[in-house]
Amino acid sequence: MRKKVLEAVINAVKPLLDKAVKDGAELSKVPAATVEVPQDEKFGDFSTNAAMVLSKTLGKAPRKIAESLLPSFAENRLFDSVNIAGPGFINFFIKPSVWIEDFKKIPDDGSDYGSGSASASGEIFLIEFVSANPTGALH
Repeated sequence: MRKKVLEAVINAVKPLLDKAVKDGAELSKVPAATVEVPQDEKFGDFSTNAAMVLSKTLGKAPRKIAESLLPSFAENRLFDSVNIAGPGFINFFIKPSVWIEDFKKIPDDGSDYGSGSASASGEIFLIEFVSANPTGALH
């Protein structure tokens, strides 16, 4: 899912970068933008710093850049909502139906989703099964 969000960010930013190049901007000096999972879920499923990274190159405030990018995200079927936080972080909330579509593909996509190398690293895991009492509180 992160790759899909990153692709949406790249597609939204591309016209701004194309214009900057025409205006003589040097893109080799622009730090790479990131798409990360925020520590606090109130900031969405994913967040990007793209507007802040582009601020110096485009000569605009990060928040203004983020505001100019919002319309392109509104058109994307991935997002339930997109908002701006703080100085210019862009937060993405993925539509539940998109998550479900992706999860349904996992058994047939040939990937090794869910496998890991933690057991090879000597880490120990405790997996608990919760059995709910239908007449009492879950514990």
